[in-house]
Amino acid sequence: MNKTFLPFIMGQLRPVAISLLTALMLIGGSSFAWAQKTLPYSYGFEDNNLATDGWTQIDKISSSQIVASGSYGVPAAIVTDDYCFRFSSGYNKTEYIVSPLLSSPATGIKVSFYYINTSSYSTEQFQIGYSTATGEGEPKVSSFIWLEGVITPAASMSEKALYTTTINNSNIKYVVIKHISANSHNVFIDDITFESASPYKSPKKFVLFSFTATSATFTWEKGNNEEEFQMQYIKEEDADSTTIEIGNVLTKTLNELSTDKEYKAKLRSNYGGGHYSEWTEEITFTPANEIVHTLFDGAATSYNLPISSANVDNSTDITQTQFIIPKDSLSYMKNQQITTLKFYASRSSVTWGSATWEVYLKETDNTTYNTSTKTFDSWGTCVYNNAGLSTDSKGEMTIVLNTPFNYTGKNLMVGFKQKTKGTKPSSTYWYSINTSAATNRGIYHYGAYNGVISYLPKVTITSVPITNDPVQIGINGFTTYVSPRALDLTTANLPDGLTAYKAESVDGTTIHFTEVNSTVAANTGLLLAGTANTTYNIPVVGSGSDISGSNLFLVNSTGGTFSAESGYTYYGLKKPATSSDPLVFATFNPSTVAIPSNKAYLMVSNTEARQLTCVFDDEATGISATLMNSEERIVNSIYNLAGQRVAQPTKGLYIKNGRKVIVK
Repeated sequence: MNKTFLPFIMGQLRPVAISLLTALMLIGGSSFAWAQKTLPYSYGFEDNNLATDGWTQIDKISSSQIVASGSYGVPAAIVTDDYCFRFSSGYNKTEYIVSPLLSSPATGIKVSFYYINTSSYSTEQFQIGYSTATGEGEPKVSSFIWLEGVITPAASMSEKALYTTTINNSNIKYVVIKHISANSHNVFIDDITFESASPYKSPKKFVLFSFTATSATFTWEKGNNEEEFQMQYIKEEDADSTTIEIGNVLTKTLNELSTDKEYKAKLRSNYGGGHYSEWTEEITFTPANEIVHTLFDGAATSYNLPISSANVDNSTDITQTQFIIPKDSLSYMKNQQITTLKFYASRSSVTWGSATWEVYLKETDNTTYNTSTKTFDSWGTCVYNNAGLSTDSKGEMTIVLNTPFNYTGKNLMVGFKQKTKGTKPSSTYWYSINTSAATNRGIYHYGAYNGVISYLPKVTITSVPITNDPVQIGINGFTTYVSPRALDLTTANLPDGLTAYKAESVDGTTIHFTEVNSTVAANTGLLLAGTANTTYNIPVVGSGSDISGSNLFLVNSTGGTFSAESGYTYYGLKKPATSSDPLVFATFNPSTVAIPSNKAYLMVSNTEARQLTCVFDDEATGISATLMNSEERIVNSIYNLAGQRVAQPTKGLYIKNGRKVIVK
């Protein structure tokens, strides 16, 4: 329905805005529909009849209603004017309140309202959604599309909280609030406002990349047309915030921060001409040498983290377990090194006897695991291999990792393998909550509990900033590498024996590589040369130079397969079978072969060569050395500047493992 209509007034035709008196149009004689609401549109629940303004309740009960300030425990100061809306499901029933039909702008809708929970319970929740469907009658629950995130209002709040979000859809017809009842107590909302979303988009994926005791590094992604960015941060005891202008970069390090003081930071885009986006959500952080982050609420009766266990050998009572911690619960751990895991049992004094265990960590895109008895996913990196897992009198089990784990931001799989049953197999329990039975079970599931899903109430993870990126060189002295962190490849700080290269150009069937002696930004494709089967620790920095304009290496950020573009040939580093295999970039089909996200590849147009010859160029001297694609090349062989292998080099400049060396 149009937002205006054109009546004849005094013989003239003129548009008149819709009002409560003029907006209704007769449909079928006795029924009517209210006009579509144009934005901005606000509603304060001052009319006791929701339908008067076109609002709808779905699955309501009698106690869901508009209430006056002061009633049902609502503090008068919470409610603007006289009334607000009360969700209160007496039967633990999900309810919905739906807006009138809205005119959605192309930029989407910004939604905001105030909310409060005044009961002593804190498990009442709500969620925001929308519908793009129109038709006869009220919108159907089946048509609702839900935003990520469920809000749990704090209990006994002394002042209202403001909720705000943006729905990025140009075809929004209705906005809906869902009340998810748990304890049949009150959630109140007031002053709902719908506005056109700003066409100036905020930066995406604004995250705290890493921090130390005195600094914090942030990264983000840009959208379109931003000219620069602006950051604002404040320390907990300061009255005023600090605003800093940032150029057209995607990272910023704040230095000289106070250790163990809480800070808040946010970011927005500057589009020029005085046009700014909205601020991102605030990031709260405390500079420290290590982070101790507790996940979930810790309540022993809350089913927070499901685990799948199996007694894989009834004769020896050997058990193995897996569970996945969602990445949303690990935001503070991103780009940190995990050093300690602590799990909280729902009972105290858990004993393990002399059982020995292995603990594994693995990042994964999966959100669930295989719950079948005796069937588990691949295990990942072994971070603990020892006896003596036990809990203290409070039911806490602390695991100090033998091998710290670099976490980059995905879902985290945790796996336990019991190696030996020990002296007390019947006591080898790590208790958790079991929803299928009246008793508690944990890692050790036996008999009827074999393969049953249980739940952990709380997890605490300790991490420290990552200072080095460990990279292993292949058996022929080379590997491609992509780090999720910025790296320091300057000559002064690069480990001895390691050389980094970018792919400068492709000439026919030849790749020209140029040495990199600078910092490089995160997610930069590189070729690394060094001693075969050796792990090098490359220093990590807060930010680095963007060399993408002169580097042909590409990155497959998802780590999966993807569709090939026509007119291009794709090349990846061929995995050598022996130490004498040559350095070869061979063709592959990206729709069937997945390039891992930590490996680089090439996409070359107008060529059908099955493999490419590698040439290393020295920009300063013009020297180049061809690493021959032949079985004669072996690791640690030495070549002269003409690319010829030399058995007994004399004084001069040579090439060894792709790196220039001087023989004196």
